[in-house]
Amino acid sequence: MYRTLVFLFSACAIAGCATAPRSDFVRGAAPAPTGGSSLQAASGPVTSLAPGATYVASFPEADRRAACLRLDYQEGTAAFSKCLEGDFPENPWFSRQ
Repeated sequence: MYRTLVFLFSACAIAGCATAPRSDFVRGAAPAPTGGSSLQAASGPVTSLAPGATYVASFPEADRRAACLRLDYQEGTAAFSKCLEGDFPENPWFSRQ
C-alpha cells in the first residue's frame, strides 16, 4: 500500500511539473497603449509620446509613474507631475520636433 501511494504521489508530482503554467502575457513586451490605437497607427508611434492628454491617454498611470521613478524624479515635486504628463527632457518626442 505504501509503495502504491508513493508511486501515485510521484506520478502526480511529475505530471504537475511537466505542464507549463499558462501565461496571458509575454515577458519583456511593452504594454499595449490604451485608447486611440487606430489613430496612433495612422499618425505614427511618436505621436503617442506628445506631452499632455495624448501621452496620458497612451500609457497607464502605473507605467508612467514607474518610468518617472526610473528617471530619478522625486514624487511630490512639480518635475514629477510634469513627467507624469510626458513633459520631461528624456522624452523621445522632443528630439523629433
